This record gives sequence, C-alpha cells and structure tokens, in this order.
Amino acid sequence: MTPNLSTFRIALGLLAHPASLAAMAVMLLNDLVLRRLVPSWWTGKLSDVAYLFFMPFVTAALLAWLVPGQGDRHERRVRRLAFAAVALAFTLGKLHPAINNSAADFIQSLLGLPVQITADPTDLLTLPVLGLAWLLWVRRPDLPRFSFPQPARWVLLPLAAFLTLANSAAPSAGITDLVAEGDRIFASGYFTTWSSADGGLTWQEGPKTSYSPFTNGEGDGAEKVLAIPDTEIRYRYDDRVIERSEDGGASWQADYEPAAFHEAERAYLEKTTSVNESYSPTPIDAVYDPASGNVIFSMGHRGVLVRLASGEWQWAAVGPHRHMALEQSGLAGYFTLLQGELVLAVAAALLVFSTLAWLLLEKKWHRTAKLIVGWLLFVAVAAVVPPAVTNQAYSNLIVNFGLLAAAIWTVLSAVLDAVSLSRLGRPSLGRTALFSLWALPAYLLPYLLWAARVLPYYYLAALLAAVILAVVLVLGRSRVAVSSER
Repeated sequence: MTPNLSTFRIALGLLAHPASLAAMAVMLLNDLVLRRLVPSWWTGKLSDVAYLFFMPFVTAALLAWLVPGQGDRHERRVRRLAFAAVALAFTLGKLHPAINNSAADFIQSLLGLPVQITADPTDLLTLPVLGLAWLLWVRRPDLPRFSFPQPARWVLLPLAAFLTLANSAAPSAGITDLVAEGDRIFASGYFTTWSSADGGLTWQEGPKTSYSPFTNGEGDGAEKVLAIPDTEIRYRYDDRVIERSEDGGASWQADYEPAAFHEAERAYLEKTTSVNESYSPTPIDAVYDPASGNVIFSMGHRGVLVRLASGEWQWAAVGPHRHMALEQSGLAGYFTLLQGELVLAVAAALLVFSTLAWLLLEKKWHRTAKLIVGWLLFVAVAAVVPPAVTNQAYSNLIVNFGLLAAAIWTVLSAVLDAVSLSRLGRPSLGRTALFSLWALPAYLLPYLLWAARVLPYYYLAALLAAVILAVVLVLGRSRVAVSSER
C-alpha cells in the first residue's frame, strides 16, 4: 500500500462515516424540501453547516494523490491542507466578489448550466463546523466500528461534489430598503445597491462590495406610514393596499392596490436568476423624493412602484427586479418556464401511444415491464421534481436527468411498439398514433393556464393535467376496443 493510497482511504472512510452521510442527507433534504416549503435564513445556513462538515474529507481525498510525502506525516499534511483550503475558499467566496464570480464561472463551464454563488458574509457563522469535522478525523481509530463496502465508497465522491452545487446564500427578498440622500434615491437588496436621479423611474447599479441595509425610519413597525415633509399628506401601506391621507392621518382613502405576486411569476424569476428568493409582503419600504415630488415604494422582486407628483402610478425596474417579468419576456419567457412540462407533454403522448399499443398487442412480460418503467419515470419527474417549480442548482440537474431518462425511454418504447403495431396493419398504427397526439396539447393546457395566471397554483395545474391524461387514456381504451372488434 502506498502512502498516498493510505491517506486516500482514510479520507474516503471519513466520508463514509455515518456523521458525514447524515450531513449529506441533511443537505439533500434541506435543498429539495425545506427550502421550498419553509424558505428562511435558517434553511440557508443549514446547507452550509452540512457542506462544511463533509467537504474537508472530499478535498483530502483529492489532495492525497497530489501532495508528496509518506506515512503519518503525509496524512497530517493532507489533513491540514484540506481543512485550510476549504476554510479559505469558503471565506473568500463569501467575501470577495472576483473570487466568487470566478468560482461560479468555473462550475458553470464544467456543468454547462447557469450557476451563481452569491456572496453572503453571514454564511461565515457556520465555519466552526469545521472543528467538528477535524475532531472526527483525529479520532479516526473509531472508524472500524462502521462498516461500509470499500467499492461503494467511491460513489460518495461524485455524490458529495454533486451536493455542493446547492450551496447558496441567505434568501433575497429583492428591493427592500429605500433612502433619499441629496439629489438621489438609493435602493438596496441582497448585497447590491442602486441609485436613481429621476425620482425612481430609472436606476443605476452601485458597488457590490459592501452592503448596509437602509432604514429611513418610516417603514418600520406594525403600521407603515410615510409622512411627506411640510404637508399633511401621509401614505399608509401594507400587503393589501396603499392608502393616502391629506389631513395628517385623520382619514384615509385607498390610493392603489397592488396585484398579488403570482406563483408563475415567482417560478420564472427563480429560473432566470441565481439567488435564493424569498417573498416578503409588499410594499416593504417607502421614501419621498423632494426633487421630483415622487413617492417610491419598494416592491421586492417586482422592483419599485412610483407615485408621480401628478398622481399617476408607474412601475419601474431596478436591476433584475421588475413588474410582470414573465409577461414582459413574451413567448421566450413562457418557453423558459414550461420547457420541462413540454418535454413531459411529449412523453405523456408517447406513453399514451405505448399504453394503447399494449392493449392491442400480446401481453408479454417485457412489454408490460417496459410500460410500467416508463410511467414510473414520468410520474417521478412530474410529481417529485416538477420542472417549472424546481430551481435549486443540483435539483435542476436531477430534473434534467429525469427528463432525459423519461424522454429516451418513452421514445424507444414508442418506436418498438410502433414496429409491433405495424405488423397488425397500418390502420391500427395510424389510429393509435393520431389519437395519442391529442394527449400532448391536452396535458400541457393546464400548465399554460397556470403560466397565464388563470390557475393560481402549479399543483392544481398538475392535478388537472393528470386528470386530463386519465380521461385521454379511458377514451383511448374505448377507441382501441372498438378498433379491435372491427
């Protein structure tokens, strides 16, 4: 046994330790489930805790073959370098924009997928977890108690690398804080600052290296009220309505009611940006611009809402944050949002074809098994990792692999069934194929209605799509029965 292989096996054994496996499981659960159901500062940090626990062992396994040395000295050297490298890379990635962008570009070049690792200095609070991982290493005589097949341990290296792609920062609520300074209005959100010199109608991005949330003292507390200086005009705002008073707050009238932020628009933003979005009730903050007489309200991921001095209301984009982002993107935006569902619709049509073919053909076990596997792949993607609303980094990889597997399987299955049907005669093949084509637009229709804001929830659209697909199958079975009798 070479010294390098000895250190490598120690690192691999630590990665196979139940504590490391638990950390990887926690990271997977957090990013696939918890971040979707209960997005918060805590779920953002939980993945960092898990990542910092097992990543030194992955790094050590790689360094074991690169660092010269032998015996215990080699092991100590690799251990120190691995922990130092993880700590340094994690710290610089969270603090230094240039290194952060370079790391994201490197990962993107490897995966061919858009990746952004957002700098979040608060993630450094999780660094003490490295001490627990260090303690596990120095107590490695306990490792023989835990048996894990040696060949299977090799699988853990790509799995751990795969999981690290989900290491993202604390949630971003979009544009949150506003302040007036001199002749400019400043807006801030998630480590980025913008400024406007025309009363909030157009914005220019400021430096990203520092971030200090602005507070103007008007938007805090249970009741958010903005007072216009030297007047009796007041604005009161919450997540339902913006009200205006002209008598110092003695009486109020509704001035504007922002539409609710639709789920489809959220999903589109998550697909076209790389931060961990959260959605606070809007308006979040408000400020008065004395130069223009405009009143500006921060609207999170929808940018800002401006009440002009003339009394008119106007939405304004701030960086990537803009109102009606999906609608403004046109057909390309709808395709971006529903491209996974389009693949599922094609797979659904092919599965309907294969199912109807199965009813006509001899019930051989391999045909039945092939059909069952196809439906299982389809349901796994459509229900477990629905494409339009699954947007974390490695979750996207799972979606893409699932869609690819379902597409390949259903295409090959349909081709084999078409060959078998052709032996029964062209009418059987033609009628089955033409009827199956209806499954594609029928399955896709509820998702289109969801994207167009007709349906409020994605899973309602998914349920309707499943019902429609079941109806198509029932009608297809009746058609097949009539055809077979002829």
